[in-house]
Amino acid sequence: MNRGLAILIVVLGAALIAWLFVLGGSARLTAWAVSEQQSVQSALAGALRAVKRGEAWAWVSLIGLCFSYGFFHAAGPGHGKLVIGGYALGSTASRGRVVLITLAGSFGQALTAIILVSIGALVLGLSRTQMVALADEQFAFVSALAICGVGGWLALRGVLRLLRTPAHSHSHNCCHSHGPSPEQIASMQNWRDSVAIVLAIAARPCTGALFVLIITYAMGIWFAGILGVLAMSLGTSLVTLGVGLSAFGLRLGLSDSLQSRFGMALIEIAAGAMICLISAQLALRLLS
Repeated sequence: MNRGLAILIVVLGAALIAWLFVLGGSARLTAWAVSEQQSVQSALAGALRAVKRGEAWAWVSLIGLCFSYGFFHAAGPGHGKLVIGGYALGSTASRGRVVLITLAGSFGQALTAIILVSIGALVLGLSRTQMVALADEQFAFVSALAICGVGGWLALRGVLRLLRTPAHSHSHNCCHSHGPSPEQIASMQNWRDSVAIVLAIAARPCTGALFVLIITYAMGIWFAGILGVLAMSLGTSLVTLGVGLSAFGLRLGLSDSLQSRFGMALIEIAAGAMICLISAQLALRLLS
């Protein structure tokens, strides 16, 4: 990457962080997202009734509204963006892997919501209030702990990277491999990280997804609820993907600027520690 472009990416990233966390941008963004979610949620009830009556274009309206709800929901506070952004910034994951993890995590949340409502409503006979409480308390706690673990692992790996002595070149050439190469080890680590992150994000279903699934089950249009939740996940993934790719670009800029293994290890430690601390705080709040 051109050094000038790398510096520009770092400056823009720093400016965005300052706007969000120093100048109050995060609060304003959250207020806007919550307001839009409420507007979309009100319109969803009408769209669901239209689907039930079999009106023309009702399905298109429902899917569009669910997509919008997912987009605005993701624009508000959430740990999915935190863990994806932190992982993209602090790991060696490729751009393609960041995209794959983001999509898998978002649609994993949809699958969790479908499974929860299927078992809760069809098998256990749980009410809407009971299922939402289950998602917002037990599932959220498990997800927070899992994300905290991912952050802790990233930070620990950064510490180990700092302590690791650099490999010295040998004066002779090996004719065969005596073990996995550094690239193979990194690949295995990335895949383990990917699975852990997807499971951590997917552990907590979106409350809006539960709302749509429970209502459509009660109305006898269960399939409409499933399609709506999948559209909601797509909307969520777009915002999260934007955060992940921005963090990926920032990491490239930092790596070009730092030009050192030491500096990138510090980034990994900082990103992992941030994920761990924020998720731990959420877990403690859920316990209280």
